[in-house]
Amino acid sequence: MLRVNGHIAGKVLSQKGTLIVDPSALVDGDIDVGVVVISGTVNGDVIGHERVELGPAAVINGNISTRTSP
Repeated sequence: MLRVNGHIAGKVLSQKGTLIVDPSALVDGDIDVGVVVISGTVNGDVIGHERVELGPAAVINGNISTRTSP
């Protein structure tokens, strides 16, 4: 599990991990992880292999991809 409270520049990769982007955080790069919980800003594509959760203040400047529900 990784929680971002500040700024990350670059790709975040973890097939089974969890990434939490706090409301004040900024990620400049693609995200490719198991579970993504975004409340801040992401400038890049987001892939959540299990789940993607967006908070009310989330800003995504890119594409979002996750699996479909059964």
